[in-house]
Amino acid sequence: MQWTYDSPATFLAILLALLLSYGAGLRLSRKVLGVPSLETVLLVWVGLSLSLSLQQASQVYRQRIDLVHEEADSIANVYRLLEVLPPSQRDQMRLLVIAYLDAKLGQAPAANITGLQNQQFKLCCELTANRVVSEAQGLALRESIDRMISLHYRCFYVLQEHLPTPLVGLLLAQCLAAALLLGLGGRQPIFGLTMIALMVAGLATLADLDDASHGWVRVDRSNLRDLVNRMHQQEQL
Repeated sequence: MQWTYDSPATFLAILLALLLSYGAGLRLSRKVLGVPSLETVLLVWVGLSLSLSLQQASQVYRQRIDLVHEEADSIANVYRLLEVLPPSQRDQMRLLVIAYLDAKLGQAPAANITGLQNQQFKLCCELTANRVVSEAQGLALRESIDRMISLHYRCFYVLQEHLPTPLVGLLLAQCLAAALLLGLGGRQPIFGLTMIALMVAGLATLADLDDASHGWVRVDRSNLRDLVNRMHQQEQL
């Protein structure tokens, strides 16, 4: 399940649900005694659950950033290895690398990106077969292209991984229960509303970290953009 908060309507729906649960607790508190002990326990439990989930999401977010850096390094390494080729083949391969990086940053269809990957690998094999490069040079180039392709798919799949649906449902259920008990506890409304605001903020931050291609928190891909800009400048010299 892809848990995203691309629309303010989602935030408003969660906020409204928590406020309704809090209001229901206030109504029930007029008929039953307050339950401050249960309220405290549940608030601590919700806080621990949110903090652990945020820690996990932060680690995944860091992993995504590290993979982007590794991919940029692998592409730059392929570009450097092309220096040993004769001018005509070197220019052709470099243009393919630049087109590949432009396609990635431009979010081109997956078929286009795969096609560019295949062209690079096929041309590399032809260069070795035609003895344009030595076996050692061809092997090094193929390995670097393999690593570049592998990191592309690792980056793609790690962006598709999200928090498990049961965990998301459990967090929402806990927040709703905590809002209900805040109302039952009979505390000042400012305390209950503050806690609800903190829960919504925690859920929003968790969602942004979990889906780091939308919203306020995004994986920084500026190193890839800087790399392709330098490649374009190099080709223009």
